[in-house]
Amino acid sequence: MQYLKGLLSAIASLFLAVLVPTLLAVLHEMSRSRTTGLGAVAGGFSTIFSPMYILLVVIFLLTFYGASRVQNKTLGIFLFWIPSILTSVIGFLILATAGHLFGGSRIPQ
Repeated sequence: MQYLKGLLSAIASLFLAVLVPTLLAVLHEMSRSRTTGLGAVAGGFSTIFSPMYILLVVIFLLTFYGASRVQNKTLGIFLFWIPSILTSVIGFLILATAGHLFGGSRIPQ
């Protein structure tokens, strides 16, 4: 069970380290500009190549690790299981959607 918690913590930390700065940058840019359509939300994934990304991964990983070590079951569910599973599912859904859209999604005729 500890391996599952560690793996889930790592996956959720990677997704959070990408999604949080991207979401903040998109919201900030949308509030400043008058861009419409795809131009309003395009970009933002350049955070993967910054040193801040590694720092955020470590911070989120330590946070999830600490939450997974909570002895109280109810607190462990609310502090670890729900946020880590929800983050992982959202991250994989975004990856699957991007893969489907950019990977040549054709409708057979």
